[in-house]
Amino acid sequence: MEESAHPGRGTGGGVALFAVAGLLVTVWAYLPGMGAGFYFDDLTNLVDDPALHWTELSTAILWRTATDAHLPLRWVANATFGLNHLLFGLSPESYHWTNLILHLLTGAVLAWVAWLYLGRSAAVAGRRGAAAMLVAVIFLVHPLNTQAVTYVIQRMTVLAALLCLTSFGLYLWARDPGATRRRRRVGFVLSVAAWVLAVFSKENSVALPLVAGAYEASFHGRAWLAVARRAWASSRTRWTLVTAGAAAGVVGAVALERLASRGLVSLTVDLQARDFSGVERLLTEGRVHWLYVSLLGWPAPSRLTLDHDVEVSRGLLTPWTTLPAIVLWLLVAGAAVRLARRRPLWGFPLVAYLVLHAIESGPISLELAFEHRMYLPLAALSLMGAVALAGLGSPARSGARLFAHGVPLAAVGVAVAVVVVLAVGTHERNRTWGDSLTFHADTAAKAPGKYRPVYNYGTALGKAGRLSDAERVLRQAVAVGPERAEAHNQLGNVYLFSGRAALAVGEYETALRLDPEHPEAVYNLARRYEALGRAAEARALDRRFVAIAPWYLEAQRRAVAARLGGP
Repeated sequence: MEESAHPGRGTGGGVALFAVAGLLVTVWAYLPGMGAGFYFDDLTNLVDDPALHWTELSTAILWRTATDAHLPLRWVANATFGLNHLLFGLSPESYHWTNLILHLLTGAVLAWVAWLYLGRSAAVAGRRGAAAMLVAVIFLVHPLNTQAVTYVIQRMTVLAALLCLTSFGLYLWARDPGATRRRRRVGFVLSVAAWVLAVFSKENSVALPLVAGAYEASFHGRAWLAVARRAWASSRTRWTLVTAGAAAGVVGAVALERLASRGLVSLTVDLQARDFSGVERLLTEGRVHWLYVSLLGWPAPSRLTLDHDVEVSRGLLTPWTTLPAIVLWLLVAGAAVRLARRRPLWGFPLVAYLVLHAIESGPISLELAFEHRMYLPLAALSLMGAVALAGLGSPARSGARLFAHGVPLAAVGVAVAVVVVLAVGTHERNRTWGDSLTFHADTAAKAPGKYRPVYNYGTALGKAGRLSDAERVLRQAVAVGPERAEAHNQLGNVYLFSGRAALAVGEYETALRLDPEHPEAVYNLARRYEALGRAAEARALDRRFVAIAPWYLEAQRRAVAARLGGP
């Protein structure tokens, strides 16, 4: 719908001023994180993935990225990583600044989507510009989004959210009752194109059509029900729908079967590389999502971490909070559907929030909890915040205002205070991300029972030359994950560099008993055997190393191959 009389008098300048201020505050909040290194999955999916190390721009490079990357389906996001490498190499700063720019663009698109969304109500039309900008800035500076932005590999999350919001915004733009036929056609085509790009940035974007369906059901449910009744009256249409439904069911069943055969989806058996089944993951996610809600409401840096240590729910009452958490979410879902039917402006964002969480909450082989999974759902929930801000006060009775026909000054004051508090929290969280040792110490301290954060902290201490501290932490990692070869290999390195070569040999041998194909342990033990005069054993390990060495050990592989007399 159109704005009320004199909608722009004094509004545009104020909104623009607040937008610039929001941009500057966001950059300040994230500035300490721009110097962060590559952490956790950055190493596997980016640093150690030669398919993303572009040295030229060619069709061959593009094809290699789409076929040989560690996560080949995410070729849109992978292409942005390749461009970063082409322009700046493996400089972490360039990757971080690109992520921040994409985050700022996501905030801008969110403001546009909120503005379009509020346009459905004539009662708030005059205040929608200020309300849309306020919620976008709050989204930009919220500490819960730090992981998605500062964690380099989660550019996949940010880019997918940016494209999903763009798609949904184009859909709203085309769906406007006053849109011309040409505008609708162009808008829907561009919306689908943006959605396809989102899917190839991160697969959870496939849920967006369900969000559009929820929007149609919320705002146009009666009209669609009438259309469905007329269509069902035709036997030809019924046959077409039944056939299409059956075909979709077959395709879905085949896809699920293929995923299940790889251990990526299951119900009663443990998922691939996990110590929980699909059912146990479903039960646990009920509690995890209340954790997300608590972090949304109280995102203190002391509560945020890269790797949450979540107890697995082994049954409905193990732990006892499992059943109440699930029941409460069922009540929330029912209330959201009811609200979407009665007051769709309020109810639809809540339904969208739940839908956008659905895929990553399923019985699939993913870690239980990551803060970046809130990024796109939080953007959807922001629409409810925009409705609240735009609906505060009445223009006829309100006194002082920041913008003409805008949001009441008191509401703006509260929103600005919230922005400042959130920005300070994000700044502090980015200070933790910005220093490698501080970051790894923080992550390990918040999840002392998880192998990966403890192991990574020990490795970081070793690289910093703090060998006694590294030994202590790596021993903790061995205690947490005694079956993991990496910690034994790193502990061997600590012993070697601290002059205890005999202990180093023992750790390398233990690492190889646990994983005979661990390339670093194979190389390290071969060098120790060589130094001890155990030439035959060293040569056997060298031959194994030449066969299994990854690309980042290419220099060592060539040197070993030369000693063996091979290529």
